[in-house]
Amino acid sequence: IITTACESLLIKSAIRFSAMQPKAMEELKKQGTIFVSWKDSELQELEKAWHVIADEESAKDPLFAEVYNSYKSFSDQYAIWGDRAYLK
Repeated sequence: IITTACESLLIKSAIRFSAMQPKAMEELKKQGTIFVSWKDSELQELEKAWHVIADEESAKDPLFAEVYNSYKSFSDQYAIWGDRAYLK
Protein backbone atom coordinates (compact mmCIF):
# COMPACT_ATOMS: atom_id res chain seq x y z
CA ILE A 1 0.00 0.00 0.00
CA ILE A 2 2.81 2.41 0.92
CA THR A 3 4.72 1.67 -2.29
CA THR A 4 1.60 2.16 -4.41
CA ALA A 5 0.74 5.41 -2.62
CA CYS A 6 4.28 6.75 -3.09
CA GLU A 7 4.38 5.79 -6.75
CA SER A 8 0.99 7.35 -7.34
CA LEU A 9 2.04 10.59 -5.66
CA LEU A 10 5.25 10.71 -7.70
CA ILE A 11 3.38 10.25 -10.98
CA LYS A 12 0.67 12.76 -10.09
CA SER A 13 3.26 15.31 -8.95
CA ALA A 14 5.30 14.98 -12.14
CA ILE A 15 2.20 15.43 -14.29
CA ARG A 16 0.82 18.29 -12.20
CA PHE A 17 4.06 20.25 -12.10
CA SER A 18 4.73 19.72 -15.81
CA ALA A 19 1.25 21.03 -16.55
CA MET A 20 1.84 24.10 -14.35
CA GLN A 21 5.07 25.17 -16.07
CA PRO A 22 3.61 26.88 -19.17
CA LYS A 23 1.34 29.15 -17.11
CA ALA A 24 4.15 30.00 -14.69
CA MET A 25 6.54 30.73 -17.56
CA GLU A 26 3.95 32.93 -19.27
CA GLU A 27 3.60 34.93 -16.05
CA LEU A 28 7.36 35.30 -15.75
CA LYS A 29 7.51 36.39 -19.40
CA LYS A 30 4.86 39.06 -18.74
CA GLN A 31 7.03 40.34 -15.87
CA GLY A 32 10.01 40.76 -18.20
CA THR A 33 11.88 37.50 -17.82
CA ILE A 34 13.91 36.60 -20.87
CA PHE A 35 14.37 32.87 -21.37
CA VAL A 36 17.60 31.74 -22.94
CA SER A 37 19.02 28.38 -23.85
CA TRP A 38 22.64 27.33 -23.82
CA LYS A 39 24.13 26.49 -27.21
CA ASP A 40 25.18 22.86 -27.60
CA SER A 41 28.80 24.00 -28.01
CA GLU A 42 28.61 25.91 -24.72
CA LEU A 43 27.12 22.92 -22.92
CA GLN A 44 29.90 20.71 -24.26
CA GLU A 45 32.54 23.14 -22.95
CA LEU A 46 30.86 23.27 -19.54
CA GLU A 47 30.72 19.47 -19.44
CA LYS A 48 34.43 19.21 -20.27
CA ALA A 49 35.26 21.70 -17.51
CA TRP A 50 33.09 19.77 -15.05
CA HIS A 51 34.92 16.51 -15.78
CA VAL A 52 38.32 18.19 -15.30
CA ILE A 53 37.25 19.58 -11.92
CA ALA A 54 35.54 16.32 -10.89
CA ASP A 55 38.68 14.35 -11.76
CA GLU A 56 40.80 16.75 -9.68
CA GLU A 57 38.41 16.49 -6.72
CA SER A 58 38.28 12.69 -7.08
CA ALA A 59 42.05 12.54 -6.71
CA LYS A 60 41.80 14.48 -3.42
CA ASP A 61 38.68 12.94 -1.87
CA PRO A 62 37.83 9.20 -1.95
CA LEU A 63 34.18 9.81 -1.07
CA PHE A 64 33.84 12.35 -3.88
CA ALA A 65 35.49 9.83 -6.23
CA GLU A 66 33.03 7.12 -5.21
CA VAL A 67 30.01 9.36 -5.75
CA TYR A 68 31.36 10.80 -9.00
CA ASN A 69 32.17 7.36 -10.40
CA SER A 70 28.68 6.15 -9.52
CA TYR A 71 27.15 9.23 -11.16
CA LYS A 72 29.34 8.84 -14.25
CA SER A 73 28.46 5.14 -14.59
CA PHE A 74 24.75 5.95 -14.43
CA SER A 75 25.15 8.86 -16.83
CA ASP A 76 27.00 6.69 -19.35
CA GLN A 77 24.28 4.03 -19.22
CA TYR A 78 21.48 6.62 -19.35
CA ALA A 79 22.91 8.37 -22.43
CA ILE A 80 21.30 5.97 -24.91
CA TRP A 81 17.90 7.13 -23.62
CA GLY A 82 18.72 10.68 -22.56
CA ASP A 83 20.20 11.61 -25.93
CA ARG A 84 17.01 10.55 -27.72
CA ALA A 85 14.21 10.93 -25.20
CA TYR A 86 13.06 14.46 -25.97
CA LEU A 87 12.45 16.39 -29.16
CA LYS A 88 14.83 19.27 -29.66
